[in-house]
Amino acid sequence: MKDRQKKIIERILEVVNQPTQEEIDRLWAEEAERRIDELDSGEVEEIPGEQVFAEIRARLGK
Repeated sequence: MKDRQKKIIERILEVVNQPTQEEIDRLWAEEAERRIDELDSGEVEEIPGEQVFAEIRARLGK
């Protein structure tokens, strides 16, 4: 198989194997539910965004 043909086939497979928007939305909804469950159970605790960014700035020396 020629290199060009191989590249075309690889690109087609990439496009075909990409998730649909419905699948992406479903996966994000599942992730959101998992995170809510972790918060509700006390497994993780909330950290205010302002605190997170302040810590990042401090680490970067800004």
